[in-house]
Amino acid sequence: MNRQAIALALGIAFAAPISVSAQPMMMHGGYHHRQTSGRIRSVQGSSFTMDNGRTVFLKNGTVINPRGIRLQAGQFVNVRGQSAGDHNINAQVVDVQRYRRY
Repeated sequence: MNRQAIALALGIAFAAPISVSAQPMMMHGGYHHRQTSGRIRSVQGSSFTMDNGRTVFLKNGTVINPRGIRLQAGQFVNVRGQSAGDHNINAQVVDVQRYRRY
């Protein structure tokens, strides 16, 4: 390949528009992924409210670890899921911590 062909190839590559996003949340498949940690303030049916004010919605298929544990007020949890608006979360995974690490 000669110099002109290389320069042309590089010029086209560098002239391509670059998209930069300041979005603080990860995007995957068009969904905003959210993650949060904190204590459960209260449990209401298929959702719970955390001490940080977020409501976490559980659905059929939400994974709760360790398996078989029942969510209760006072438990410290890590939650991963998708945005439900207003900083709330549709949970995909809820990890209950046996002991809070300080």
